[in-house]
Amino acid sequence: MRYLPLLWAGLFRKKTRTVLTLLSIVVAFALFGLLQAVEVAFESGADAADAKRLLTTARYSIIEPLPSSYLPRACFGLRNSTMKYSLYPLAGE
Repeated sequence: MRYLPLLWAGLFRKKTRTVLTLLSIVVAFALFGLLQAVEVAFESGADAADAKRLLTTARYSIIEPLPSSYLPRACFGLRNSTMKYSLYPLAGE
């Protein structure tokens, strides 16, 4: 406890350094919170998907969708299929 006044005086000796340090700590926690929110959003999207939904991707690329002619061969017994042109192709009932 006897060093507390010395620490307090050292903090405010260089106000710019103290403000920048505190600002960097606040930004670090804010970024951590935002990344956690993004992770939860991505995980909840997968959990909320219908159990009957089937996702198919090409073996060589996850960005390029499968050709629509491959859908009947890739998904045997599929009655209805649609293509979703985003990151992944989507085939579902």
